Amino acid sequence: MCVLGLGRPVLLLMAMSHASYSLAQSWNTPTCTQTVTYAGPSQGGRPPLFVINKYSDWKWVDPAGVTHTFPGTSATKYYNGAHYGIASAGPNPVVTDLGKVQASDGSPVFLSTVNGGTGVVKVKGSIYPKYKVLSVIYAPPGNGSTVNYSTGSGWGTVSTIGHSFSNAIDLTAQIGNSGMPWAGSIGMGWSETIANEKSISITNSSAANSQFSNSTDGIDHNQDIIEIWLNPAIDLTHSSSAQASWTLTNNPGDPNNAVVGANVVSLTVAQLMGRAPIDNPYLIAQFKRDWPGGGPLTGPGTDTDFHNIAQQDPYYALGIDFSANTFTPDPARFTLAKCPKIHYEPSGSVMQSSGYVTQSQSVESHQKAFSKNYSVSASISHSFTTLFALSVSNHMTWTDTFIQNDSHSTNIGASLNIVKPPNTWKGPTGIAAYTDNIYGTFLFTYTP
Repeated sequence: MCVLGLGRPVLLLMAMSHASYSLAQSWNTPTCTQTVTYAGPSQGGRPPLFVINKYSDWKWVDPAGVTHTFPGTSATKYYNGAHYGIASAGPNPVVTDLGKVQASDGSPVFLSTVNGGTGVVKVKGSIYPKYKVLSVIYAPPGNGSTVNYSTGSGWGTVSTIGHSFSNAIDLTAQIGNSGMPWAGSIGMGWSETIANEKSISITNSSAANSQFSNSTDGIDHNQDIIEIWLNPAIDLTHSSSAQASWTLTNNPGDPNNAVVGANVVSLTVAQLMGRAPIDNPYLIAQFKRDWPGGGPLTGPGTDTDFHNIAQQDPYYALGIDFSANTFTPDPARFTLAKCPKIHYEPSGSVMQSSGYVTQSQSVESHQKAFSKNYSVSASISHSFTTLFALSVSNHMTWTDTFIQNDSHSTNIGASLNIVKPPNTWKGPTGIAAYTDNIYGTFLFTYTP
């Protein structure tokens, strides 16, 4: 058994940081009606007992020039009871505020007031990407071999969404929403946490989902598995008084949402590329589902969803070719795991498993980064066509990102159980393991 490990950063799902894009300048001054009340009929130069300011006719103009009106009245009542010896009249004003009043036109624009006369607008909407690639699981070498990711180590994705927008917007990360508050778990073994002000960590550390196998001799990238989130949603909120925020959640229009939460399915590269059939009735049903903002995935074939998903595995085109699988992976993305060279040689009449043990290695004391983009079709709520303008119409961009340094790292691990090849094996006999720093999984290659 070979225990693979590497010092690695927390998996972050981050929003790009840009210059601030403010809504605060878009208010029309509300109508203010003032009522003054004195303690008695003879004022005698005395100040009023209290003054009430009522604010109504709230209006806000969005960046497209559309005026949104809000019903309701807020008020501020100022007491001067101390002048009249009224002990119960405190020095602070009594405020009646409005909260979460929706615009009269039914758009997802909400008004709240602060201290009666200060309006705060909050605009809400969602982007519904068709899918999100969560991980690439590389097949272990050998027919019957397995790779088992250690419970608690976690694998997942590191992504940004900032490249999706053409205008400058500064986003703060949040978890959960009013319709579906999350307590860490998002379903099917996946969970997310706030990593820092702008970042979300999403990982899978479920013991039930951690073992993966191979059914051919040698290294066969046809059997690499790609895990796909079929019903993601990005909820965005923009406020005139605070920074805009984003939340990664599940598509509420998916009829399966209430049952499984995050709907994550797995396909092999061979299935995505049309080299092997998809004959599982459950999978067939999942890919044919249609819901608002999603829709059936297309493929296999060039320029289809399946082809785009398969390309997130950098070795999707290699298959089982011996010569093509002898290479040194891109050092910007892959790190050589601290594991002895794996000897993949015939073992006589009995194909025995071989055992290897290693310790996690430390992250080097410098920073390196790697990122990759892929675009998916998406639908958006109408409010965001002006507030969050997509760079490409009806598409958003996921940017998978890896940033490593010596002060933000955690260990991942896996055990590798290798089944030796048969005596007829004529392929390479040395194998090395690398960590894919984008997805936190292990890649296997033949050594020259």
